[in-house]
Amino acid sequence: MRMPTSFLAVPLLLLAADASANTTYYYPGNSCQPLLSDPNLEQDVAGAENTDLTLAAKALCPVGGGNSSTVDVEAATVRFFDGNNNASSASVWCKIELTNLVGSASVSSTLYSCGTNGGAGGCATDSDPTFSAIGTLTWADPFSSMAVTNYTILCNLPRVDVSQSIIYAYNVTHVNP
Repeated sequence: MRMPTSFLAVPLLLLAADASANTTYYYPGNSCQPLLSDPNLEQDVAGAENTDLTLAAKALCPVGGGNSSTVDVEAATVRFFDGNNNASSASVWCKIELTNLVGSASVSSTLYSCGTNGGAGGCATDSDPTFSAIGTLTWADPFSSMAVTNYTILCNLPRVDVSQSIIYAYNVTHVNP
């Protein structure tokens, strides 16, 4: 007995949808590691946080999906708490860094914590250093397709003022090849 062609089309459509879908990788903030053994960055169940009263802490947040493979970064988001509302101190800021197969680095725009849109998205400049709240930094299509060997998000967490600054979580979305 011959199968109706309408049944054959369904699996092909599903396969085509899967092949073009994006993949999002989710990470807890405590995956972030101190840059150069920075003693001010601590990891706990909340995430990666700066507990120092005088110095900022730098965190390297590793991202999978790289390691000599070709990636096309569609989007990335960092969820944070900026615990410093002192105008003379820096905000939380992050940027994405990719290293290609010959060692050249590509760096996204740096985004800063700010009160614009209720703390969602981030700002291109450190225009709101008194912002102190939960927020997100969001990049849309920061890189086109490239082969990479190293792939991280680098973040700065300002010194403790009102509270510790924390990276709660981050995620990246890749376009599937």
